[in-house]
Amino acid sequence: MARRRRANRFAGRVQALSYLGGTCAYFIDADGPRLQAINSIDRTMFREGDAVSLTVSPEDCVLLDGAGRRIGA
Repeated sequence: MARRRRANRFAGRVQALSYLGGTCAYFIDADGPRLQAINSIDRTMFREGDAVSLTVSPEDCVLLDGAGRRIGA
């Protein structure tokens, strides 16, 4: 039987943001790890200090070493 993979969920707070044309990059403090999320500007906009939650599917994740290089294939 195939095992179903669950999405990774994170709660955090927007620390900074940067507009990139039609998108906005959010830098989020997830109680330790710092995450980056990019959304289209036509979606809900968040401000610095806003509480947010993120969902990331396992297929969209990669493991990085301390220097930011991808580990594995």
